[in-house]
Amino acid sequence: MCLCVEGVAYGADPVCSQTWFANASPDTPEASSVLSTVSFHATISVGALVGGLALDRSSPSAVMLFGAATAALVVLITAGHRGSGTVRMPA
Repeated sequence: MCLCVEGVAYGADPVCSQTWFANASPDTPEASSVLSTVSFHATISVGALVGGLALDRSSPSAVMLFGAATAALVVLITAGHRGSGTVRMPA
């Protein structure tokens, strides 16, 4: 079950983030696409770096607990964020 949830979340991340970036800058779709790609790769790189450093200083189970805590924190932050619910389209 967790693997399915991870797969859906991992697959939805690029689509959602690119949509958010495009809505934030409707006049520059190329720039928002580049920003989406860069942020996605930067997130993966930082996660690999932090995970590698954590593994060097502790055990694999500690890395898994750290990852689970980070995921729980992201879920809480996302659930606590209340947007306006409206998307403004360019005229």
